Amino acid sequence: MGAVIINMREYGQTPQQVISAFFSAYTPLAVQESLWKFFREYTLGNACVTDQSLEGMAILFDGLIDLVTVIDALNQVESMVNCPYCGKPAGADPG
Repeated sequence: MGAVIINMREYGQTPQQVISAFFSAYTPLAVQESLWKFFREYTLGNACVTDQSLEGMAILFDGLIDLVTVIDALNQVESMVNCPYCGKPAGADPG
């Protein structure tokens, strides 16, 4: 069984929606644990690699690629007055 890859940009999501979707699906700890799990499975030659773990890895990496792409695009916007995600003025303390 192959992984189903859905490119969320094809559905016209805004940067805010991409960021919200990623962080509603993954916590920073969940990403860290998943990446370590995948690293261990593939570097140690774990025999229990399943289609489900391959699909999970593909979905996580797709989400990370979309997240980085959106954040990079937001950082390149020079005329940004307010953060499109939180609404605070550009350069304001995020805390």
